[in-house]
Amino acid sequence: MKSSDELALAIIGAGSIGVRHLSNLKFIGKNRVVAVCDADDAQASKMANGIGARTYPSVDAMFDAEQGLDAVLICVPPGIRRQVFERAAERGIAVFCEKPPADSMEHAQEVARIVRDSGILCMQGFNQRYVPSVDRMRELLDGRTINVVLSTYLSAPALTGGLRPWFFEKDRSGGPLLDQAIHTIDLMRYIAGEIESVYTLGNNVARPKGPGFTIEDTSISTIRFASGASGHHVHSWGTPWGATNFAFNGPDFHLALELSGPPAVYGTIGDPKGDGTPVRDEFPQGPGMGRGGKMAATRSPDDPPDPMHYREMVVFLNAVRTGDTSAVRSSYADGMRSLAVVLAMNQSVETGHVEVPDL
Repeated sequence: MKSSDELALAIIGAGSIGVRHLSNLKFIGKNRVVAVCDADDAQASKMANGIGARTYPSVDAMFDAEQGLDAVLICVPPGIRRQVFERAAERGIAVFCEKPPADSMEHAQEVARIVRDSGILCMQGFNQRYVPSVDRMRELLDGRTINVVLSTYLSAPALTGGLRPWFFEKDRSGGPLLDQAIHTIDLMRYIAGEIESVYTLGNNVARPKGPGFTIEDTSISTIRFASGASGHHVHSWGTPWGATNFAFNGPDFHLALELSGPPAVYGTIGDPKGDGTPVRDEFPQGPGMGRGGKMAATRSPDDPPDPMHYREMVVFLNAVRTGDTSAVRSSYADGMRSLAVVLAMNQSVETGHVEVPDL
């Protein structure tokens, strides 16, 4: 348990996601970001400006200089995170790790051993598990048989940019599946159970591969759950008509899930031969933050800057402060299971075969 209410925090990675977390940390209060670490000194200085944080060009320099840290937030690409875990574990410092957990199962297993052997608190950043509409969906589905899960994510960065260049290099980001669809897969697992096999087809119709662009811009995945249920996920960075949709279906229900704008669950539960019982549950929420820290013009001062990340950060900070991890829904070990699925999806794109997650 933390002896003082105020926590001393460090943010490692001063890009877009780091900015979002910093904005929420300011809103939450009872914490002080004392250090910002980024190889880009200008980026680090920009983030640290106005909060009195010290800046560091490397993880080693930061850990050597900062002796009173309670927790670190890892907001850097997955291939360079193991060193952070090693240094945090040496000093018993809690870790919040953005998704994905790692860039390979080998690296994830190494980090999992560090976390397990050191006993440090580690929370994986799967923020969709903390959305109120997800709680309601799980409540409605409790005890019901799911036989079909459908999801779609459509956006346009392959056409319009808006992401740092490394996102479009598959050996660095893992492409849309590892970087982004892992949220969808994790939520599918959280609601519908474990996934035992996947078959994924990728294409580059919107934008062909070439220097600096080695990802598939679009993919479609067929998913087999351990329960026997079937799933389907379409993911694209190549369409300007954005969409984020989930649907869960069973013999006596059809329910759709919205995560933002506002979070909601709607559909019908009941005998398919009758009228059924309509469901329409909405959960008011302020607008999310844009990339680069841009606040929505309609945001009220009472709204968290970025609600999707706000809820998970409250849980993490409370766990650090009290030592009680019962509210943490996304451990590193569990996050590895979602990682294994998306790595199998990427492998399926290459092999053209059904792939089984390697756990």
